[in-house]
Amino acid sequence: MTQLLGRYPQLLRFFVVGAMNTLVDVSVFGVLIHFWTPGHNGILAALESLFAWGVASLIGYVLHSHITYRQKLPWVEFYAITIMGIVTQMMCVAVGTANMGHFGALWGKLLGITFSAVMTYSGYHVLAMRAVAPARHEISHCEEVKNETGRLGLR
Repeated sequence: MTQLLGRYPQLLRFFVVGAMNTLVDVSVFGVLIHFWTPGHNGILAALESLFAWGVASLIGYVLHSHITYRQKLPWVEFYAITIMGIVTQMMCVAVGTANMGHFGALWGKLLGITFSAVMTYSGYHVLAMRAVAPARHEISHCEEVKNETGRLGLR
């Protein structure tokens, strides 16, 4: 097992940060649904899920930038990808609530988190690789300049 985890450290860091985000997200959502009034519907549950996600996503942006990918991710693209995840979560929560009430809301939340984890990891990974690619190009270009002139220098 440790061999497998050692081969995929970024994926492991993603899941650790994701687990922390999930804990924050579900905890905030749990507090909000605890105060539900009779007649609470799927739309309100989806909005409460959105609020809980907002709290968790702020934490997630910082942690994914610093821990998972070890570079600052572009925030506009990060949130574009993250919004796809929250839309999935909100739909799952709304459907779960409409069909099974409180119990369905929580299960919908967990199912939505699972679906969105696959989408967001894929998207964040692409973002991180795009950010690294120009830096690698610059490094290789500097090496070419070093090889031609015998020293590092500016063009």
